[in-house]
Amino acid sequence: MLARFVKKAILQKGWAGHTISRKETATRLDSLLTQHLTLQAAYRQAASTNNDSALKEGFERVAKRGRLDAGKLAETILSCGGCPARKGDEDFCGTLADVADMEYAFGTAVQDQRREEHHMRTQAVLAWLADNSEDRLEFIRGAVRSRRGKP
Repeated sequence: MLARFVKKAILQKGWAGHTISRKETATRLDSLLTQHLTLQAAYRQAASTNNDSALKEGFERVAKRGRLDAGKLAETILSCGGCPARKGDEDFCGTLADVADMEYAFGTAVQDQRREEHHMRTQAVLAWLADNSEDRLEFIRGAVRSRRGKP
């Protein structure tokens, strides 16, 4: 980890040294994409069963950003020579708390990949995904709290 920090600080651009292969990157990102697509199906299901207009609007905002995230992942997989997943598990039936747990698991998986020696472009996509996952997690946790009547 220290070596990576030193390389990044000295070079201020690109990447030097060993990184995982493009094939390995594509495989790892495809796993994230499948997880993300399953999560997006869960958000769609939660939105369709919710009657609160403010919450529906929030779900629409989250869905829009989620589609961008899926596109970024798919584009990166393609650029690494892989074939991106087209859908995840569409049969979600759970609560908002379950969606929050799924988002937390996705964010953790993204953070795990950020610790790997990916190329700089992939690192940038992973940083984007981590930020968006954190925003979605904050939103869904707020939705869970409001359902429970807590501030």
